[in-house]
Amino acid sequence: MFALINSTHAGEDFFEPLTIDSLSARLSRDRSYGPDNLFGVTARGRLAAVAGLWDKGATTERIEVDLATGLATGSRGTVVVDWGWAPGHDRTFAALLRTLAAASRKLGRQTMTICGLRLGAIPDIGLGNHQIALSLYTPTIDPPAEADISEVFADLLTI
Repeated sequence: MFALINSTHAGEDFFEPLTIDSLSARLSRDRSYGPDNLFGVTARGRLAAVAGLWDKGATTERIEVDLATGLATGSRGTVVVDWGWAPGHDRTFAALLRTLAAASRKLGRQTMTICGLRLGAIPDIGLGNHQIALSLYTPTIDPPAEADISEVFADLLTI
């Protein structure tokens, strides 16, 4: 599992390779993300794709206010974390994401977020989506120079 995640993200700014200790710590920080929230798909007897599904919406609601009307709408979502796939298994990973999207809907969540640093880095899963390129900030490592940072998303499971 670590090899899939670490190799998928090798060379990305702000990525700190997972170890058994760092993943164990992540799985103990929020009751909505534990060992039962890790999913994997095998191919020919080997793990080919893996991802964790964090039900962030269990404790957090996003509220947007239309400034013109004052209408407030709330939504809750899930976050795909600790993900990766073996070379040549991007379609396997896309199928896993579709399964996680169905699990998100079953929880009653309106959104599912996955963070990728480059546009097109995450396989298209055939569902409506909005993509942006961003920098994933992991507080346990030093950030690069300010000029190298685009939009920033903090890894809330590390904080």
